[in-house]
Amino acid sequence: HHLGLLRSYLTRHGAGPLPTHDAALDVLSEPHNPSDGWQGAFRRGHPDAVLLRYALDAAGPLHGLLASHLDVFDAGLPLRWCSTYATSAGETVSRLPLGAPHDLAHQSWLTSLLQSAQPRYAPRPLASAAEWVQRAEAVAGCPVWAGSHGPTHADLRWLKELA
Repeated sequence: HHLGLLRSYLTRHGAGPLPTHDAALDVLSEPHNPSDGWQGAFRRGHPDAVLLRYALDAAGPLHGLLASHLDVFDAGLPLRWCSTYATSAGETVSRLPLGAPHDLAHQSWLTSLLQSAQPRYAPRPLASAAEWVQRAEAVAGCPVWAGSHGPTHADLRWLKELA
């Protein structure tokens, strides 16, 4: 099986683009991701369908996803689902084009686009881990087979039967 691993919210070290970055999410504990040293500041962002589509396009067809950090919904922190971006030119972006391997001009263009992109969110925050799973499955076109609701193996919950 070809599986993808997806966190319920986005993370990134350093100053690179993270369109859904929200400092309000800094309350989410990340003991293994300090903001010191060469990696730069550790940032968090809301779930992002545009970046999920890009990752899926880059990875190729998947049989399913495994989701981590679904326990964030137990804390009552409202995560918002980003479905598209608005550009400074007034365009709507729902999918990012893949470039050829080692195409630095494309990567530079993509970085500029993402740094200026304005996320467009669903009208209301995600209500539960189940709603997040539903949205992720709809974008990915494959099932979320399991989700973690805590830091240990005992917190893993199977959501679908493995085929």
